[in-house]
Amino acid sequence: MGSRVETLKQRITEAFEGTRYPGHDRLVYDNSGYHLECNEVAALMRGKRWQGLDFDTIWNVRASLPFLTPEAFHYYCPGFMIWSLDAWDDFDDLSDSLLFLLTPPTGQKPGEEADADRFEQRVAQFNHEQKVAFRSFMETLDCEHGGERGLYEVAKALERYWGQV
Repeated sequence: MGSRVETLKQRITEAFEGTRYPGHDRLVYDNSGYHLECNEVAALMRGKRWQGLDFDTIWNVRASLPFLTPEAFHYYCPGFMIWSLDAWDDFDDLSDSLLFLLTPPTGQKPGEEADADRFEQRVAQFNHEQKVAFRSFMETLDCEHGGERGLYEVAKALERYWGQV
């Protein structure tokens, strides 16, 4: 991958540099104590900076991104992107989750209205520079790994939203 990926990682870091930690009570959508997955994700992420996410944390939360609040998703997104770039063989499913959660639904299936609302809530957190960094992340994944198993269709995400950023 080389210099293209290193340049992208720098762009991601700069774009999200000033992003604020959402707070312990804004990590997951359910803080009641009764939602097992939310409890686990909150415990794993509590107090962690996106710049300091480690392998074990990423490994344990990579399939649980939908439990994050829009603010927490936004805060940790740069760490998830950088780990996806650095450890593709371990975290190809993490990239797929990011792309899935940041691709607007078509609105043609029952129940997609709620998905569209969640997409809008997530993407509203991103400023223009962060959106450009995410689009570059998608384009790099497509270029480097587009034909590999597990990568959610980048073309859909670009067509439905990110290509206009």
